[in-house]
Amino acid sequence: MGIILGNEITIFSGSLHDHAGSSESSSYFTGSLTTQTVGTFQPDPADPLSIIISGSGTTKLYFSGSGRIGVGTTNPERDFDIRSDDFAIRKKSVASGIRMNEDGNFESFNNDTNAAATGSEIILKYTRGTKASGTDEDTIDEEFYEKERAQADDVLGSIRWVADSSSLDERVGGEAGNIKMKVASSDAASVTGKLSINIAADPGAESQQLYLINGATQKHEFSGSGFNFGGNITAGGFIGNVTGKATSADTLETARTIGGVSFNGSANINLPGVNTSGNQATTGNATTATKATRVAISTGEDSDEESYATFAVADGYLNITVGESLFRIRAS
Repeated sequence: MGIILGNEITIFSGSLHDHAGSSESSSYFTGSLTTQTVGTFQPDPADPLSIIISGSGTTKLYFSGSGRIGVGTTNPERDFDIRSDDFAIRKKSVASGIRMNEDGNFESFNNDTNAAATGSEIILKYTRGTKASGTDEDTIDEEFYEKERAQADDVLGSIRWVADSSSLDERVGGEAGNIKMKVASSDAASVTGKLSINIAADPGAESQQLYLINGATQKHEFSGSGFNFGGNITAGGFIGNVTGKATSADTLETARTIGGVSFNGSANINLPGVNTSGNQATTGNATTATKATRVAISTGEDSDEESYATFAVADGYLNITVGESLFRIRAS
């Protein structure tokens, strides 16, 4: 039951009793009034072109004369402005939908056991196509009537991090970074994607690609001047130049020859005349020696001929043999 009082419609529950007076007059009544107000419908006192619908509590539904709608507020700042500390949009029969929690953050939730294969999802969808012709939103189709296949490099969706400031363009200087999904390739049956992580390198600059995963090529690509990895990197191989020093290696990439013996670093080697029997060809002169049995002696400054002196100790003498000559020095 409703009663109009001035410009206000008050909705009651209950009943009026013992109405007195003529049928053409309702300016008064006698008897009892048993009612409870359950809501009102009235113009905004500050704006007669706006309407407030309220219930028995404090919640209000506001229709602004400017075309805006407010839920929980009589001052909508957007076309559709909802003020709530905790609200959800969900399916009728299943607890599945989107919720704004008490911290003001959005959550996707799904409490349906039958959805275990998908869980809770956030879907970013992009569609190519053509809309029906029309003159306004009431005559233009909301859905594309002729959808087209997505093309390579179409952006399907992004998650963006933006610093809100009146002096910053949110798509250039205000964007700190984004995760972006593009179409890598498509055909009549499927589509492949390429996911990139993009970070702004300098204030005022657009986000630059730092990392790319290409589904069509199954390749991972890093961009930038350098990367620091705290752990080990395992790879089947590296293409291109690698600088720096290896802390360890099993073998040398190219074996080297030392004293006529090949050495690749996998094991110790034996050198003839050094740690195994045999002779070792060497050049140069030794300034000192603790033990020598044969010494080469040049026969002249301008001669390439050499003689050898051999040394031996016998019967208390040091015998020095040079060519066919023998020199004996008695030990004192």
